[in-house]
Amino acid sequence: MSNQLHLRTENDIFIDVFINVPWWYLAFYSMMSPFMTQRTKSKFVFASPAKTAETLFKYVGPEHVPIQYGGLSVDYCDCNPEFTIDDPAAVVTVKPATKQTVEIIVNEVNLETNIL
Repeated sequence: MSNQLHLRTENDIFIDVFINVPWWYLAFYSMMSPFMTQRTKSKFVFASPAKTAETLFKYVGPEHVPIQYGGLSVDYCDCNPEFTIDDPAAVVTVKPATKQTVEIIVNEVNLETNIL
């Protein structure tokens, strides 16, 4: 199953990013792209499942990409329902030449099944 993101860049240029595209769709696009103008080709980006995160990070910051696509955003994810944007952030200052233990709580998600 592929997903489509419609992105708007700084110069009001629209780009459609298709992620998790099957191999046969990439092959079909490769056959059809010689018949398209460069302007038309520049409006579409296709990424196979293996290149989803890498492709998204070219256009969107990792903090805005949901974790199921390799990003850091949990806003639209069921993996951590207790987390909200209103939760306080902890600031830890580590001075040079010192050691300090920092505990980071992480909920692991099986990306294939989306189960904690």
